[in-house]
Amino acid sequence: MIFMGGKGRWAKKIVAEIEPWRTPGDTLIEVCCGAANLTEHWTKPVIAYDLNPALITMWKAAQAGWRPPLREEITKELHAKYKKN
Repeated sequence: MIFMGGKGRWAKKIVAEIEPWRTPGDTLIEVCCGAANLTEHWTKPVIAYDLNPALITMWKAAQAGWRPPLREEITKELHAKYKKN
């Protein structure tokens, strides 16, 4: 799925414009990480925030090792469960 408002298409260009202005070792704070299309390209350290609690919960779960089910593994019941929560 591609969110049409996302920064994915422009990530490398955005990072290339901003990175030269950073001081090596400084922490970059990304305040609207969304799908983390920019986050993966920054020189570390990076702290990524977003105001969407469901999105942040998903990223924290992914950091802890969770992987979403494959498309063929999603039943109608599982879809309903995820949609409800």
